[in-house]
Amino acid sequence: MKHTKKLLLLISVFLSAFSLAFAYSTDLTIHFIDVGQGDSILIQTPAQHLLIDGGERSAGPTVVNYLRGQGVKALDLVISTHPHSDHIGGLIDVLKAFPVKEVIDPAIIHTTKTFEEYLTLIEQKNIIFTEGRAGLSRELGDGIFMALLHPYKPSDAHLNDASVVTRLEYNQVSLLFTGDAEIISEREMIS
Repeated sequence: MKHTKKLLLLISVFLSAFSLAFAYSTDLTIHFIDVGQGDSILIQTPAQHLLIDGGERSAGPTVVNYLRGQGVKALDLVISTHPHSDHIGGLIDVLKAFPVKEVIDPAIIHTTKTFEEYLTLIEQKNIIFTEGRAGLSRELGDGIFMALLHPYKPSDAHLNDASVVTRLEYNQVSLLFTGDAEIISEREMIS
């Protein structure tokens, strides 16, 4: 009986500590959604839901179902890093399925049907469209900050080098989401 009480006390202490650790670790959650070719990243804070890219068009239903599975009912911010189909294709289904407050995009022209449909949906749904430029920053919640590091100005460079690059900071952790930024972009950011 004496050992049982000690064991129960030990289990209670462990579960309490685990519960406290879990409670404090849920301020920021980042999900890398498997979309095959391309990117799609869900960032959840206690106050906001953000999505960076949506993968290929065929990945749209996967992204929508994943977001719903995470309890997402609306998106505060969608960041389209650049207009290649493996980044914006799936966003078409996302824009149709969820209310979206704002889209950040490098505002570089691309002449595909996918890009045209993406822009048409943003306009039809009256979503705020913000040109992604270095220096744009936002507080996403208590101690969570987002800053764009690239592009510096509108560019006719290769679409990958026009990628919106986002730094996310929380406590002592800094994460970098680069889209498909290549060597030219990297050099601009470190100069």
